[in-house]
Amino acid sequence: MSFAPVRILIFGVAAIAALTGPAASQQRVLTSPQEIARCLCQEQAINMLRGQMDAGKTAVDREKAEIDAMDRDIAQQKTRVDSNNDTSVEVFKTLLDQRDAKWNNLKMVTEMSYLEANDRYNTAVLGFQASCGGTLYNLEALAIAKSNLVCPK
Repeated sequence: MSFAPVRILIFGVAAIAALTGPAASQQRVLTSPQEIARCLCQEQAINMLRGQMDAGKTAVDREKAEIDAMDRDIAQQKTRVDSNNDTSVEVFKTLLDQRDAKWNNLKMVTEMSYLEANDRYNTAVLGFQASCGGTLYNLEALAIAKSNLVCPK
């Protein structure tokens, strides 16, 4: 029996390892379906948190646009306010109060909610990178993990 094909295979693997550099040799391979499932669940959680963060950003942008529209309306209404007419002044003050309430809600509720969602997302990403980042999954163990995957909510 000739060992030439084995030597060629070993040489080929060594050459590939040398070409890919130290990063490839530092990657670990997860072979436990449970470890892989943990990483997959972390990925699911990150995707859910990204959705919450994106929804929060959309809400912030929407409220800012509403405030901008209110500001434009206030600028137009200001020129029409009759300072000698109490009703006209009160209507304008009400418009200002509504704008201020919208601004306070943006700053105290909507933006805070978005920032909290952003923090949860970033924390989850850092946790994933620390425990699962740069890992490879054994394909058989990955198939088992996916077939039995149940992630906590």
